[in-house]
Amino acid sequence: SEWSNCLCHCLKNENGPLTSFRQRSWATLIDAAAIRRDDTYRLMQAVGCVTGSEPRGFYHRRCYSAYTHTKTLRRLSLSSGESALADNTMSFHQECLEDDSDEPSPKRARRPVTRSALQKV
Repeated sequence: SEWSNCLCHCLKNENGPLTSFRQRSWATLIDAAAIRRDDTYRLMQAVGCVTGSEPRGFYHRRCYSAYTHTKTLRRLSLSSGESALADNTMSFHQECLEDDSDEPSPKRARRPVTRSALQKV
């Protein structure tokens, strides 16, 4: 059944270990599925999975990361207009859609680009 596989399988070559959903990852998946309106969304709708329901199923960490990527979800929600956000069948966690920081994360921060010549040490 779909519930024994990766629920948000979106990376073709991903076949790593499966992880069980916890309450927070489950809620994030539900919100992402509501924005995407894809097969995962339809499967979850069919069995009544809404925010606050008990977690079930599994995911690959890389698939989950790609499926719930904040910038992708924001772009999808903007391109589909307000229709996905107006749907009352699922509630959204606003923090999943918002990025309060305009600064890059510390992991991805780049050094300032300078035009000074490299010096031999």
